[in-house]
Amino acid sequence: MAGKVNIPTELTFVTILVIVYFVAKFGGIYENLEILLTSIVFLVIILVPISVIYFCIKIYLKRRNNLALKKTFKDMPWLYNHKTIKITGRIEKIFTTALTDKIIMSLRHQYRVLIANHDHQGRYEHQRFLISSPQIQLGSCIFISHNVDFGKLKLNEGDWVEVQGEYLHRTTKRKNFFGPKFTYYGLIHKTHDPNYITILPGKPDVKSLKDVTVFH
Repeated sequence: MAGKVNIPTELTFVTILVIVYFVAKFGGIYENLEILLTSIVFLVIILVPISVIYFCIKIYLKRRNNLALKKTFKDMPWLYNHKTIKITGRIEKIFTTALTDKIIMSLRHQYRVLIANHDHQGRYEHQRFLISSPQIQLGSCIFISHNVDFGKLKLNEGDWVEVQGEYLHRTTKRKNFFGPKFTYYGLIHKTHDPNYITILPGKPDVKSLKDVTVFH
């Protein structure tokens, strides 16, 4: 059985131009060659932008369909919101907590204990750092927040770590030379269970790192 033949759009346009040329030449529609050439140029001017728009839409739809089929954390992180994931990455930046902030958090914690307020927001010190990873898009980072009450880690920029925790998809605004830019990934917290952050002895095999591990 013969396969389906796909005719390129460019070939269709060329065929139309050839048909118009011969109809005009042998059908007596045009009086002279100058009018014929002007008509062909006019058709090309119209068809070229339409062709460009068509291919742009076609590429966009193809890319969107591919992303929908993949549904990986790298391409669609919002699908993993509030899920426990494990990711391997390199520490790019470590944030320090100022002494005044530590004092404020300690006082806030003592006050909430007295009034039996169980709100966790802003009462515990966290180790905060950014990691890049082969499991996310190139040039992007994920923010990690680790509660030091469950053990402070000896981290250094450049270390490779394996992090497991709850992912929260929050886009944050960053300033750069071209204006504000939104980050593509959110943060991972609740990493305080035993061995949820492991410092690796060196750089792992990047080729073996495909998508993040998801725990349901």
